[in-house]
Amino acid sequence: MNTSPFNSATQSSAEARQHLVDELVSKGTIRTAAIRKAFEAIPRERFVPFFYERDEAQKQKAWTRYDVASTQDYTNLIYRDDALVTQVNERGWPSSSSSMPTVMALMLEALDIQPGQRILEIGVGTGYNAAIMTMLTGDPRLVTSIEIDEGLAQQAQQALLSTVGPVNIVTGDGYQGYPEHAPYDRIISTASVPLIPPAWTQQLAPGGRLVTDLHGSLASGFLIMEKAPDGTISGHFQERPLHFMPLITEQLPQASFGTVKNLLQEPRSELFPLDTNSPFPAILENHSYRWFLQWFFPNTHISRQNMGDAEYIYLYNLKHRTILRFQQLNGKWAGDVHGAYPLWQKIQDAYATWEVLKRPAPQHYRLEINARNQTILYVGTLSLLLTRTKTIR
Repeated sequence: MNTSPFNSATQSSAEARQHLVDELVSKGTIRTAAIRKAFEAIPRERFVPFFYERDEAQKQKAWTRYDVASTQDYTNLIYRDDALVTQVNERGWPSSSSSMPTVMALMLEALDIQPGQRILEIGVGTGYNAAIMTMLTGDPRLVTSIEIDEGLAQQAQQALLSTVGPVNIVTGDGYQGYPEHAPYDRIISTASVPLIPPAWTQQLAPGGRLVTDLHGSLASGFLIMEKAPDGTISGHFQERPLHFMPLITEQLPQASFGTVKNLLQEPRSELFPLDTNSPFPAILENHSYRWFLQWFFPNTHISRQNMGDAEYIYLYNLKHRTILRFQQLNGKWAGDVHGAYPLWQKIQDAYATWEVLKRPAPQHYRLEINARNQTILYVGTLSLLLTRTKTIR
């Protein structure tokens, strides 16, 4: 007799799960037996009974819904190593998802959950990750997960109750953590933040570990942070970025969607051609440079636009109300600046400094949070004080 709590899971689901786990093991993203067993045990379709995919071929790029009740071969679709969009907001943007299993496994391996440890998760989403963590810690009552969306929280709670038991699901702002069950041995955030919220470090137990996506205005970083027994907090970064959706909170400033259009109304202060030997704008596609630039010169954002034969890349700084526009026409690039701030010079200075530092990638940085709750990034001989930046949702 099958004594698993998932008796109703079909054999085809178990086979698809096993295939996914074997794939993750072969990639090296699952490395420990406990995490392998947890992924083998938890049926993803219980937590993702439907998802959305965007049809890029359609002019309007409409979302198509797939669900377990009416979609043929849903089991194979659900066990792909892909992130699955589970909610779309009124603007047509994804607002919740089930993370890519590879990313889940990498974060859980980094988190290193041991039986009996107390866990805090920021962003329950579907509840799938919380279920995996419950298997690792051994008791649903040791897992607390915060979700700002009440509807998502309720759906996740029902799915968790029917699989692993009564996980503590809290509806609230994840930026504040959840002090009622603190201190936590492990904290994981499945939403990105530009700065580590003070509540998270305060609620992390001495000897504890925190894993999150530290994402400034331009690039993502996979941060693993530890709190020493004396309270000292330090961290390092993995090579792979995470690319999570931003944490929804009123505690972080938000940039408006009309930013580019508005800034282009500022007087033009500079016009320049670009030599074919210039690293710009191609270097703006380099993740390591974008990672450096966002901390060296905070509040700088990027966007691009295609209009007929012309391609535009915009770099803009909200604090200084200045925008740098690169435009390509007939294969040649040129640039101009709207606003009073010397943004083009600042971007070139950042590039020169990055070159002197030998083009460091995120894994070459280390992070510390000092007694004054200041977050400092160190790379080579350079130290960078991180400040709050506006995020765009």
